[in-house]
Formats: sequence, C-alpha cells, structure tokens
Amino acid sequence: MKKVDSTMRLRLHHRHLILLASALFSSAASHAQSGAGRVQGTVHDPAGNAVPHAAVAITSIDRGEETDVTSDGKGLFVAPPLPIGNYSIKVSSPGFATWEGHLTLRVDQVVDLEPKLTVGSDTQQITVEGDISPLVDNENQTIGSTLDYKRIQSLPENLRSVGNLIQLTTPGITGSESLFGSSQFKANGINANGFEFVQDGASLANQDYGGQSQGLPDPDTIGEVKVETSNSSAKFNRPATAVLSTKAGTNRFSGSLFETMRNNSFGIAKNRQDTFTTAPKLIRNEFGASLGGPVIIPKLYNGHDHTFFFVAFEGIEQRQASTLLTYVPTDAMRGGDFSGLVAANGNAYTIYDPATSTVAWTRTAFPNNQIPVGREAPLTKAVYAIMPHASNANNPLVQANLNQLTPKNDSGRTLTARVDHHFSDADSAFFRYTYNNSRPYAYGSSNYGPMPTNLEANVTFDPVKADSGSLTWNHVFSPRFFVESLLSDAYESDQIYTGPNPNVDYAAQFGLPSIGALGFPNIYGIGFMPYGFGRNDNTRKNSQNIAVWDENFSYVKGKHILQFGSRYRHERTWILVDQNPTPSQVNFSSLGTGLLNPTTVASAAYSAVGYTGNTNASFFLGDAQYYQVSQLQQWYHFRNQEIATYFQDDWKVTPKLTLNLGLRWEMHPALHEAQGLFGGYDFKNQAVITGPSLQTLYAEGRTSAPVVANFTSIGANFESAADAGLPMSLVYGNYHDFAPRVGFAYQLFGGKQQTVIRGGYGTYIYPPPTRNFYAETRQNPPYQATFQESYTNANQAPDGLPNYMLRAPQTVIAGYNSSSVVSLNSPTAVTRGSFGISGLDPHYPSTFVNQWNVTVEHSMPFSSAVRATYLGNHGSNLEQYWEYDDSPSSYVWFENTNGQALPTGTYANVGTKPYPTLPYGYIETQRKTGYSNDNQMQLEYQRLNKNGWGFQVFYVLSNAFRNGGNGWRDSAYEPASYFLNGAAPADSAASNRWQNYVRDLTIPQHEIRWNWLVDLPVGRNKHFFSGANRVVDEIIGGWQVSSTGHMLSQRFTPSTGYYEPTTLKLYKNTTVTNCLSGVCQANRLWFNGYIDANKINTAAGVTGVPTGYTPFNGPLIRTPADGGSKSDPNYNYYDTNTVFLTLAGSSTPTPVTYNPDIAPTRAMSVQGPFNWNMDASLFKVFPIHERIALRVNADFFNVLNIQGTNNPSTTTGLIAFTSSYWTARQLQLTARLNF
Repeated sequence: MKKVDSTMRLRLHHRHLILLASALFSSAASHAQSGAGRVQGTVHDPAGNAVPHAAVAITSIDRGEETDVTSDGKGLFVAPPLPIGNYSIKVSSPGFATWEGHLTLRVDQVVDLEPKLTVGSDTQQITVEGDISPLVDNENQTIGSTLDYKRIQSLPENLRSVGNLIQLTTPGITGSESLFGSSQFKANGINANGFEFVQDGASLANQDYGGQSQGLPDPDTIGEVKVETSNSSAKFNRPATAVLSTKAGTNRFSGSLFETMRNNSFGIAKNRQDTFTTAPKLIRNEFGASLGGPVIIPKLYNGHDHTFFFVAFEGIEQRQASTLLTYVPTDAMRGGDFSGLVAANGNAYTIYDPATSTVAWTRTAFPNNQIPVGREAPLTKAVYAIMPHASNANNPLVQANLNQLTPKNDSGRTLTARVDHHFSDADSAFFRYTYNNSRPYAYGSSNYGPMPTNLEANVTFDPVKADSGSLTWNHVFSPRFFVESLLSDAYESDQIYTGPNPNVDYAAQFGLPSIGALGFPNIYGIGFMPYGFGRNDNTRKNSQNIAVWDENFSYVKGKHILQFGSRYRHERTWILVDQNPTPSQVNFSSLGTGLLNPTTVASAAYSAVGYTGNTNASFFLGDAQYYQVSQLQQWYHFRNQEIATYFQDDWKVTPKLTLNLGLRWEMHPALHEAQGLFGGYDFKNQAVITGPSLQTLYAEGRTSAPVVANFTSIGANFESAADAGLPMSLVYGNYHDFAPRVGFAYQLFGGKQQTVIRGGYGTYIYPPPTRNFYAETRQNPPYQATFQESYTNANQAPDGLPNYMLRAPQTVIAGYNSSSVVSLNSPTAVTRGSFGISGLDPHYPSTFVNQWNVTVEHSMPFSSAVRATYLGNHGSNLEQYWEYDDSPSSYVWFENTNGQALPTGTYANVGTKPYPTLPYGYIETQRKTGYSNDNQMQLEYQRLNKNGWGFQVFYVLSNAFRNGGNGWRDSAYEPASYFLNGAAPADSAASNRWQNYVRDLTIPQHEIRWNWLVDLPVGRNKHFFSGANRVVDEIIGGWQVSSTGHMLSQRFTPSTGYYEPTTLKLYKNTTVTNCLSGVCQANRLWFNGYIDANKINTAAGVTGVPTGYTPFNGPLIRTPADGGSKSDPNYNYYDTNTVFLTLAGSSTPTPVTYNPDIAPTRAMSVQGPFNWNMDASLFKVFPIHERIALRVNADFFNVLNIQGTNNPSTTTGLIAFTSSYWTARQLQLTARLNF
C-alpha cells in the first residue's frame, strides 16, 4: 500500500492541472464513462394516458440503496446514473394499485420502461414477473454488445483476457491481444487507436503504439462490459469504446479463491509442426482471490446500505516452449563444405574464392565447393558456438531444417481495489485503483532467425508496469437535473530489449566496430535464415500518463433528456525511441563468394553471374558486405491535450419514436515535445529542419559539430523551426473539430414481441499513435548519424564503382581485424544516399471517421431477440507518407531515359532520384491524405441466460479497404518518376488510389462467432435421472457446459514479384504430392501458382497436378519442361525476371531485372481456406456449506483439435500441411472456492 500511495502522490500535480484547466475551459467530453446505466420510462393509466406526478422508487437489491424520482406532467421519469446490478422498481400514484417490477441494469444501458397502472387502492400491489428490461433497444441508434458477468465467469477463458472475451461476444471486433506492444483490437475496420477501452472512466490506451493498454484488468474484477462499435452518442469521443465496469461490494460479504492451471503432462495435443513424443513444456498457473462487502469497523462504523468495498488479486506464472520451423546451415556447411548447395529447381551454386580475385575481375572456384576449415572467421566461430544445429536432413535452400523449441514465458501480478459510498439521496461516489506488473519474454519472430542456445539474440523481453485510478461523484440537484463528475489517471511503462543481459557490449566482444552501445549487435546475412542473429525487436522504453477530468450533466425537460458536459484530457509520454538501426551491425551477402558477370559492366550494375556465390559461404570467410555503427536519438518528452464539450438531446417525440441529436466540439493542440526535438524538411530552402538551432543542440549534447560537418560536407543544409517559419512542434493544432451525431429509434410493433427500426449517422475523431509522429523523423540527421564501411557502395570503393567486394580480394576478416574499420571522422563514413529526411505536413488535421447504420431488431419467444444491421464507416485524414525523392528501379530508369547508364562517381547513389544533386536517400512527408472504407452486414440472434440456458450467435460480412493509416509500414505515395513514363495517373489523388487502395486483409470478409451456456438436464428433478439419490446426484447432477466458437475466411494477394498474370484458377481441394524438398509430402493445390515446368508431375517435383496446368503468373524466364541446358543463353537466368536491353552507347544487350515498381496483382485478393474452431467448458458447483461452494472447471481449448488450413504459398499456390492454423487442443483445470 505504501507503493500505491507514493505512486498516486507523485501524480497529484497532474490532477491539480486538470482541475484548473477544467475550471477555466468548462470542457470535456466523455467516453470516460463510469459505466453507470440509466432507468427511464413513461407511466400510463389503463387507457394509455400519461400519469403525471407518479412516485417511482428504484431500490438496489444488492446494496439497499433507494433512488426516488417523480414522473413529470407527461408521465416521463428519468433516474440519475445507477451502478450495474439488480433493482426493484415500484411506481405508485393515488387511485392506482402500486406497480412493481424487477430488472438487471447493465453497464451503460438505457432501460426504457412503460409501467401501466391499474385502478385500485395504493395498498394493492401488482408485480410483473421476470426481468422487465426490454429485449430490444428502442432508445437510440448505437450498435454494440454487452458482456455480462455470467458469461465472464462461465465461458472458456483462454489466457483469462477480458479483451479476448470482448472479441468473442461483440460483432465486428477483430485483432488479437499481443504479447509485446499494446493489444490491437479493431472495431468495424477502424484502426486500433479508434477503439478505446475505458475502466470506470480511466482510459486504458497505449498512446505510443496505439490500441489498448497492456495492463488490461483481471476478468475477476469486471462486473460487466458494454462495447459500443457504431454511432455512439455525443458523450463518446471515439468511434468505438469498451466500457468496463469494476465489480463493487454489496451488503453481503462474498469472495473467492481460485487456481487455474495448464501443464504439458496432460491434455496437450500436437500441432502439425510438432515432432515431440513428450509435449513441449507448458506450465501455466493463474491464481487469485477477491473479497467484497460492506465496510464495517467494529464499534465504530457500520457501512450497510452506505459504504462498500471490493478488492481482488491475481497472479500468473507461465513457462512454455513452442515449436519453431526455421532454417540454419547444415553441419557440412558449418565445416566449410558447400558441395550440397543446390536450389529447388535443381541448379547448383558455385562458390568462388575472393582471395583469387584478379585485376581482370576474375576468380577461381573453391574445389568441389569446399572452403578449408582454417579460413573460418573468428566471428563465424563465435556465432556457430551459440547456433543450434540442423535437426533434419532437409536442404535449407528448399525447406526448413531446424525444429526448435522456443520460450514464451510470463510472470505477472494484478491488484484492484474499489470503495463505494452513498452519502445521501443526492450524493454518491466511488474510487477504484488497479495495479498491474508483468515480465513476459519470448522468442520474438519466426521471420528473423533461430534462437541461440544462450538466448542472447532473437529473444525479446518486455517488462510492463501499469496502474490506474478513477474517482466518480454523482450529485442530484433535483429529480430533473443531475451531474456525474469523473477524475481518472492511468500510468503505464514498458521496456523492450533483447536477451537476459542487455547491458553487455557484445559488439566489442565479437571484435566488431563499437561505440560503446550495449546489447547484442545485428549480424545479418548468416545464410538461409531470413535475417540472422540480433535484436529482432528494437530496444525501446515507453512511459505514459493519461489524466482525464469529465463533467457529465443530465437535465430532463418535457420530452427531452438533455445531456451536456466537458472534458480535459492531459497526456504525458516519455519515450526512449527505437534504437534502430542497431548501434552496431554487420551484413554478409553472396557477393563475397560470387563471380562478376561481365555483361553487367555496361549498365554499371556490376552484378554476379547467376548461381554463383552464397551468403553463408561469405559468412564462413568473414567477408562482410558492410560494417556499421550508429549514434541514435535518445529520449523524447511528449505532451498532448484534448479539450472538448458536447451536447446531446434524446427527444421522445412520441411513445414510439425517439430522436437522438448531438454535437461534440473538440480542440486538439499540436503534440508538444519538451525540447522541440522534431525534425522535418523545408523544400523552399532545401534544408533539414532541426527544431532547435544547431547551437542549442550542441549545448544540450544532442549532436556535435564534427557529426554535422559529415553531412554538410556532402551538401546537406540545416535550419531551425524558426528559420522555416514554423512553430517548435512543426505542425499546427486543430481547434475546430466538430462532430455531429444524429439518430432515431422507432418502434414498429409493440407488445410482447416488439420490432424496432433504428439508425443514425455520426462523425468521430481519434488521434494517431504517438509513435507515428517520431518513428521516421527520429532518424533525421543530426539526431541520428550512421557511419559505415561498405564494400559495395561506389562512393567508398577505391575505383568509384559499385560492388567492389565482387571484384577485389578480401582484406577484412570479421572478428579478426574488423573492430576499427569504421571511422566516425572519415569523410566517406557518411555517404550520399545513406540517410534520409522525414517530416510532417505542418497542416496536420485530426483523423475523422464517419459512421452510419440501419438496424432492425425483433424480440422473439424464450427471452431472445434477433438483429439485422447494415453499417458502414469512412475514415479520412489517415497518416500516409509521400515520398518525393525515391529512385526508380534500374529497369524503369533505363526505359525512361532511353537506355542511359546508371550514374557513377560522386553522385552514383543519388543520381537516379528526382533531386539528383541532393545527398539524401529519401525525402518524405507524412501527410493526412489516407482514407478507409468498410461496409458490413451483421446478423445476430441472442437469448439471455435464463432458466438454465442462453446463447449468442452472429455473422459479419465485411468489405474493408484502406489507403494509409498504418504509419510507415505501407501505402507510401511515390512520384510519377518512380514508374514507367505514363503509367501513373497524372492526378495525384487518382495516382494515390491506383498505388495504394487495397482490401484490408487483416479483417476477415466472412466471420461467424457463437457462445452458449446450458445446464445439463441430468440429476435430481431434471429430465434425466430425476429420481437419483443424493450420492448419485452429487456425481452426475448439476453440471453445466459452455462453449465459444469461431469460423472465418482468409484472403491473400498472389505474389507481387511476377508481372505476367493470366487467368487465376482455384483448385482448392486438389491433392498433390510435393517432393521439391527431397522429402515427399501431401499438399493441397489451391490455385494455379508457379511451379517449374520440369517439376510438374515428375518424381522429384510435384505429382498429381491437373492435366493442362497453366500457371497464373510466373517469372519472365522460366525453367523449360526438360530442365534446360547450360548451352541455353538464358540458363543462368531461369526463374528470374531478366530482360535484355541495349543501352545507349552499347550494341550488346545488357541483362536487367524487369521491375516496373508496381505489381499488376497489388490490389488483388483471392479467397483462401475457411477455418473454424471451438472451445468448451464443463463445470459444476459443489455446495460445502450454506454460503460456501466449490466450483471445478475443465476448459478444453480447441476441443475438437482442429488443425485448420493456412493460406497457400502466394507463389506456388501449394498448401503444405506442415504447420497448423490453430493451436492444438489444450486442457485447463480450475478450482474456485466461492463464499
């Protein structure tokens, strides 16, 4: 508790600022909802006339608190915000019998009642049986879903994640909860930053990465969740919001103790990629306790009906190993023997000895492709000492040859406490505090390389700390006027680093260039593995604090329920930016052991002959392509603000028609960095904008004059923000963001089975992740300086020509004489084209989302309802990078310049760019020109859990497309010069759409989810074995079963590396035998991808291929059906996109890789396999005492052990059943003692 108290004291100054700002601006909007619901209605007499001045008493069954209101002259009554729970409602008026009903009020729910009084004495009472809450929403246009406490406790909980439960029970939610970085849940195709989780008013957002916080609460602490995914009222500032309401204490003491466990010794099935006889380690224990009730201090205070508490603790310990299929050199290659280096098409590679290089640019091959062991480099020995050996005999050029167990471990603790107090009928309040601490680490990425034996590379650690608190005060001024005041604060801190010892200078230990930076270097190009050993995730740190003050007023005026209020949101973010590039790195390539192709000299490409050289062979020799060290930007200190006010009118036009009219006004000052350390580019002055002046940066130690001199010596210019005429933030704020909301709800038919049609349109605003502001600009000089010794860069070559290492002997051996090859003072250490400039458009508007929907709902028998919704959204002002100085491919350059050779000499690296005399590798501006569209149909059928059974099933058809909104990762706009002349539309907007508008493949087009809960009709007084005695009934009776299920479609884009598409044919279920790897395996041919003609229906290829098979696409020069011959002039170009161009001043055709810089299949998406899966739980409660019971659970994840089918290879069209789409079945056991 001392730590909690000190943490909160440290942040009091933020709250003081918020209090002052709110008083000054009377502002704030409010997704920051406490989760309270609202009860309203119209009182009628038997004839249907309004009954004025009727007394309405709403009493909490759990806590004894009573709320009294009175109907107005038109019979309308509205209660102040009420916490979730069970309530009784009594309506009385002179001359009428008292009407009574019961309801369960859910989080953020509006319950609209129509009590119908009968004539009689007020001592008479008429009680309506069952829950009187309407099954359909007849009050507003909002689309959403409620996750109730019963389902939180009963549905199978994989990883005990409230986020995953929300996804399982809410139509339109996609994404996942990630181990590192924030959770990335999306709603209806909107970016994750547009979907905010709010716990009792506190924002659970990760402002750096975007999306939800890593510190989501323990499900045991959550009473209910209301998810609004479309057309929320003006109180909400995000397009989608999940409102989490924490459990509260009641008049009765209650609590629980639980232990949940999984273990590889039982209930673990195999995935396809698993080869174990004993299941890999999985030891997962989740444990916790909770207690709630009235606050009682013996002889001093009795809190019954007034003061309540709730406290919960949860812990997790996980030690897990997962199967990884990856690529490593064979043992023969580790010993220098490359005689087995054969490509999938059967072509053998030849390894050349760089020591035999001559002045005529020739080399001698190693005899039998074998390198003497004595020439193994020291770095190679050190890496091989920690690299795992191949686990099978596969050729790593064709198929994975290492089956490795990798860790996915976690350790965490969560504590939540809540106190509620009912001061009087006019005032009530509650305070909630949550603390979360976890330390996960795991193998980082199968796209990087294997895990070393000492975990020092490719394994990511991510300790996280998060705490949040909220204080809510409700005050009733009168039965018609009340206010909710809400103050919240949420803090989160996370780190990402590689290996258990991040404070070691491994580069120095390996004999690589080092500037004293700590951590593992990046060793690229080891061979076969996608990258190598290193930091598969960038080292970085992030701390943030989000403080919010909301004031939400409600006023009832006639048929109008008026809501208005304000918000002030203050965000602080402290960021150690990505240490990327890694401060020390080395890269190897096949050029070190390749042979120069003399036909490429005329084009100045200086490329290797096909099938000569190998990256792993170059690594064995320690013949690196380059060595590099980097000085990097360090800490940023950001401040962001949101100031808003709103007005909402829910107008009950008639008993059947309600109009919802709202408007939000938001003000967003520009993101502010404490020292103004933003970078950009001034096109007018052709200068790099540094923010502060260079003199200021020197004084603060951000850079130095010698570093700046390296850049200015090759033509770079620098200026401050003031010199550019810009504010220190380099962008302007947005102070006039208006977001109107309009909706309606009309009851077509009344009675027991109501039909409602409702719909609406609204505008919503959300900010991009803070990371999108600095991810690229952090790399600008002089904040970041990269120094390199390159053996391929023409500027650093003795003869001024590229690929020097392909033509010259090796002089530097990695780990032997490589530690000082990079000089920070060398005039060639920074070369033209080796660095770029990124900036932000000064006019940087807020991101907007326009939403609309039309819904028909109908209540059905058995307490069920069906819903059909069409909804859409259009996102605008999404982030997108515009590239102004990118070089086209060599092919485009030759075609656009009528065969002019590539530039050489001083400007070789920049001579093909639109600005050929500037020293930059790229010049880009992040602009808000992106957009997205999603149109959906949702069908849902749900039965509330009553009388022992309930269910929910929904189908979503989604067509989501986007251009931008993913930061620097995709959707870059290129200038017309990047493409062939006349290829790109002249209009920039049309060209942008042509280049980048594609289907969002992360959002399934078709998705079905379901969940259900049923009491098995077995045991005493049940349908089966109703007469069982007590002993038998204890064994077979009282069991319950619940389940969740999921079916979804996949789509994929065929390979974008081929340029001759024909007719795509879907085979889907055609079974073939694939022997390309040397091991024959059953595959499925999904579409007519490219398979070498000499491998179709051959013993060493793919058999079972349909007759007349024609590839949809493929390389320009393809392997002939007979395998070809070395006498064929194109032999060395088989399976490549090589074309032969006659360049200016030459009569000999030059081989050039065909690349028009845009693929004809870029916007194509093809239907892939459907997959489905189901989890199930079997559980029972065993009574121990009148108020004590033991519940036991058996949860079966992927209960049917469905392996699923991955998308096919986008090149071959083959689906290899070597890995599973779903995780194999796992059994989880839980024991919970409730009291």
